[in-house]
Amino acid sequence: MATDHGEPVSAQSEYQNPLGCLPRIFWMMVGNVALFMAALSVYTSAGWSIADLAFWLIVGLLICARYVDIVRFKGKTTDGKPATMVHFKRYVLMVLLAGAAVWAAARALGPGFD
Repeated sequence: MATDHGEPVSAQSEYQNPLGCLPRIFWMMVGNVALFMAALSVYTSAGWSIADLAFWLIVGLLICARYVDIVRFKGKTTDGKPATMVHFKRYVLMVLLAGAAVWAAARALGPGFD
């Protein structure tokens, strides 16, 4: 094949490992949905439960998935630019702060601590 300029297309164009989409899908979508569901479980549980553990486990998995995405699969930011460790550190801070706020709100507003 040739491009519009008559240059041959390289057989090794910028294709990435297809497994690279899995951590990206997890930290961008699936993990956040799971975190929301865990927050709902924390909210509805009376006192400490497995939902609390699941919530923080999902937070950890989100962070791990982002790390693997950047280090192993040359991850990108949500706008398509190459991600760096600065992006990772910012993501970790954001996930931990938002996670703590959501968890504390779910715990405080739920039936377990009236």
